[in-house]
Amino acid sequence: MDFDGSFEDTFVDTGRGRMHYRHHRGNGSTIIFLHGFAASARTWKRFVPYLPDRIDAYLIDLLGHGSSDAPVVEYNITLQMQAVRSLAEKEHLDEFYLFGHSYGGWVAALYAIRSRVSGIVLEDCAGLYEFREEKQLADPKYREQMIKNGLLMNPRRNVITSMADSAYKGEVLTKEMLAGLSAPTLLIWGEEDDTVELRYGELMHRYINGSRMEIVKGAGHTPHYSNPEETSRMLVDFIGPSSSPNAPSAV
Repeated sequence: MDFDGSFEDTFVDTGRGRMHYRHHRGNGSTIIFLHGFAASARTWKRFVPYLPDRIDAYLIDLLGHGSSDAPVVEYNITLQMQAVRSLAEKEHLDEFYLFGHSYGGWVAALYAIRSRVSGIVLEDCAGLYEFREEKQLADPKYREQMIKNGLLMNPRRNVITSMADSAYKGEVLTKEMLAGLSAPTLLIWGEEDDTVELRYGELMHRYINGSRMEIVKGAGHTPHYSNPEETSRMLVDFIGPSSSPNAPSAV
């Protein structure tokens, strides 16, 4: 897969604004990729060259990010989940996987709790109840630092502030919610993640019945960026033999 050469840029009207996504057409498994907090579809640029060409890949700019619209709304997980559902409906996707990194993993998990999907991959996933209670609420400066870091990647202050505020509200992923998740689930975690530490991934693994967990040695919060070939192998092994990972193309 070539990030610049094999993807088409498209928009979908979500009812709350247009959402931009890039689509690589393949005849194998369909995967919707959801980026993290304040990022965009470009986060996958180093990763997609290692994916099999047969994968039908959608790289989304969540609302308020990248080339998507940034309406004046509350940027919570439900909003983003409904936007992803608009894409699935427009493309008539009946069977697909969700691969979510960090904040995108939070969106993917909630989607799978509320709707049917073929499976989900949660990479260094945010949103766990214990994370909010033990880390966010324990540090009075956490919100301000979250906003400051977010604005370095996405200058839309209303979006970043709203997302930071919504992280303190009631859409967290609880033990009970995750226990009810029936979709096949793979957790990928960076061993050295200091943003959402490995112990939270281990909790999620314990809560999600039948889940698999892969730890990327030496990686931090973004294994798909720092260790793209290893992460792609984990993904391909999880979804099945659509084909073997490609040798990387030029990036």
